[in-house]
Amino acid sequence: MTVILDYTITQKQLSDIAQGKDRSLPRNIAINMLPASKIRNSVSILNTLLLDENEDATARRLAAVNLWKSNTATAHGHLLKAAGTVTNPEILGALVKALGRVGGKNAFDTVVAIENKAQGLLKSQAAFAASLLSYRHGIPGHDLPVPKTYLPMPVEGQERLKFNAPAPEEVEIFTSSLAREPYGISFSKELMQQFSCQRGGWMMAFNKELSTDGGLSILTSRKTLLGVLAGKNSADGRYSTSCLMLSSPGRAKGTVNILIYRITGSAVWAGTASVKGNEANFKLQTAGSLGVVPMEMEGSLAAGGTLTIKRAVSATRVTTKKQPSPRL
Repeated sequence: MTVILDYTITQKQLSDIAQGKDRSLPRNIAINMLPASKIRNSVSILNTLLLDENEDATARRLAAVNLWKSNTATAHGHLLKAAGTVTNPEILGALVKALGRVGGKNAFDTVVAIENKAQGLLKSQAAFAASLLSYRHGIPGHDLPVPKTYLPMPVEGQERLKFNAPAPEEVEIFTSSLAREPYGISFSKELMQQFSCQRGGWMMAFNKELSTDGGLSILTSRKTLLGVLAGKNSADGRYSTSCLMLSSPGRAKGTVNILIYRITGSAVWAGTASVKGNEANFKLQTAGSLGVVPMEMEGSLAAGGTLTIKRAVSATRVTTKKQPSPRL
């Protein structure tokens, strides 16, 4: 269910509510409104909340989340600096998630240091954040495991997925949605593919680097964040990232490992690609086993940015039901 907030308040009121000086609106709502507001010092307000140890932990966590959504160099700097001083595990969890998604190369050592000291949930959050940083920036180490086996497609209950190039207005909706949910890359409009299934509408969007003439060489030379898989909200039509597509060079020359992970850190689908000449042929299968819809896909990516989906089939139900994971 989508809740649409329709409040008419001044910038001063919004600032005061976020800082706890005005209680005319729920404070959490005001904090979440700051990144989209026209308040010039919104990033500074969020950073002050984040660093104040006398503040409520929920407010501090939301401040970290909204610094991520602000997606400016200043906001990134605040996140990195806070990760070196904050000790509360709940807030550190939000910080490492944000840094994994938008942090620069200089965030890698900080996140790894948190992982090495942490236990339980925070340790796993930091480990996945370090992996995301390593793929986005091509940093050695923290490689995610490549599946050795895959789950078979069920014989019954299948549906074929039809992919289409999205209309310009749909591209605009996706782009504006992901601007408030950044993952440190720009997206290629030419490579976007839209599809639907029993679970709703989806957008598969790829890193703009892949649409360049040297895009295929990137796949065989270093790890990278290939792109995202985002679901379309049936209520407001906006998109929200569900999965991240990652790649790394395979052991054999010209081969590539492809991994698709939920943003919370669990494997969903995976496969391989073979790069020959000006084309990469790929095949994806089901790697996860809990709450995953079995899927098989085959296609090709040509140099310069032409994506062709040759076959895509999905099951009509998940393999094993599970409780949904919390997300930012």
